[in-house]
This record gives sequence, structure tokens and C-alpha cells, in this order.
Amino acid sequence: MSVSQAGVTPRAIGAGPALARGRIRLVLPSSWMVWTLPTRAVIYILAVDALAVALVAAELVRFPVQRSMLLPFALLMVCNVLYTEASRPIEQIREHYASTPHIDLNSVWMFAAVLLLHPALAATVIATSYAYRWLRVRHHVVYRQTFSAAATVLAAYVAAAVLKPLDGSFAEAPRTMLTFAAVAGAGVTFLVVNTAFIAMAIACTIDRPRLRSVLGGASDYALEAATIALGVLLAWAVVDWPIAVLLIIGVTLVLHRNVLI
Repeated sequence: MSVSQAGVTPRAIGAGPALARGRIRLVLPSSWMVWTLPTRAVIYILAVDALAVALVAAELVRFPVQRSMLLPFALLMVCNVLYTEASRPIEQIREHYASTPHIDLNSVWMFAAVLLLHPALAATVIATSYAYRWLRVRHHVVYRQTFSAAATVLAAYVAAAVLKPLDGSFAEAPRTMLTFAAVAGAGVTFLVVNTAFIAMAIACTIDRPRLRSVLGGASDYALEAATIALGVLLAWAVVDWPIAVLLIIGVTLVLHRNVLI
């Protein structure tokens, strides 16, 4: 899930690819667009960004990354990049018309990372997803992408806390009802916390915010919940049957194409 600009006026679909490509240029900090926002929004956005960076750094100091996680990490990174490339034409059309918080389908890889990886590695998967989408799909205003990534990282940390009753990683947990309940709770937490961060950011940037203007529709969140559920299946496949990852990628891509309807 990411911040999109409310009130965007749809234009011709043919203009989408050109806008998506854009140009990359360096801008002095004094000229960053974030400073044009209301003061409350600037404080909130920068605080969330700083908190996400601080948590990742603290987690790396407290707990070293286990070597056993490097292979799942590499697999999820490759899936993330390849899927972004495969779905790029679809996302360019979807983001061109986005006027509410944009629901992407990359939560499949992100939530799988939450279940399987060290929090810092999961944060790397999340940050890479947003950075690569910015590079290859659409050059959004940078502060929106960095904030969306930071909000997702914080949601991932809160979701990981819900997994504590497993007494270990998802890979080592028994396939019991307790494990299912913990994973389902983590998924709901991931969705709710991420939604709250994004909604608050939008509310801080507009006058007299209403729920309709800061939240997506029920179908949007149903789609997000479905991608999180696919993330559980992806994590399970990575642990027990890695070749099944190909099936999940295929299902997600078909689901993504049907979203255009």
C-alpha cells in the first residue's frame, strides 16, 4: 500500500507510459517538495521515516542476521524484482488513475519476508520493492515513496511482534492452529497498521479530511488482504516446496491483470 495523490484527474491512457518513465534528477534538500506540505504533515512524515530507520539499525545491533535466512532473502528479492517487471504495464495504468491510497500487490513478497526473515532483511525487501517500483513503474514524488516504505516497515515490525508466540521463525513453527492464528493475526495487524499510517499521512495534508478521502474502498482492502494471504502461501512454499513459488507468481500476476476490470 502506498500514498497516492488525492484528486488526480484521469488523462488519456496513452500518456501514462511517458509519465511513468519521467526523468531522474537530483534536487537540493531545500527544494524538496515535502517542505511545501503543512507543518504537521512534515513533522509526521519525517518522524515516521526516522523511526523506521532507527528500528532497522537497532535490530541489526541487537540480533545478527542468520546465514540460513540469506537464501530465502535472495529468493524473495529476485521474485520481487521479476514480478515488478512482469506487472509493470498493468501498474502504470493503475497508478495513472489512482486517486485514493494505492493498493499494490507487492504485499505478497513483503509479508512473506515478515514471516521468514530477520526484520532488517524484511525491511530491505520492502525498501527495494518501493525503490524499484519508483524506478521502473512511475517516478512519484520521492517523499511519498520513502514514507510509504517507512510505514510498511513499521507495520512489518508490529506484525512480527504478533508472531512472538511461535517461539521461533515461521520456518520452524509446527503447522498447528496456534501457528495459523498467529500468522493470521500478524497479517491483519500488518494491514491495519499500514492503513493507519497511510491514512494519517493523507489526513495531515488536506483540509477537513474525511474517511472517504483518506481510505480506499472495501474492494481495495479485500485485494490487499488477498495478497497478504498469498504471502503466507509463498512463505510456506519457500520453506517446504520452493518450486511452488512459480505457481504463486502466476496466480498473483493473473489476479493483478484482473484488477484492471
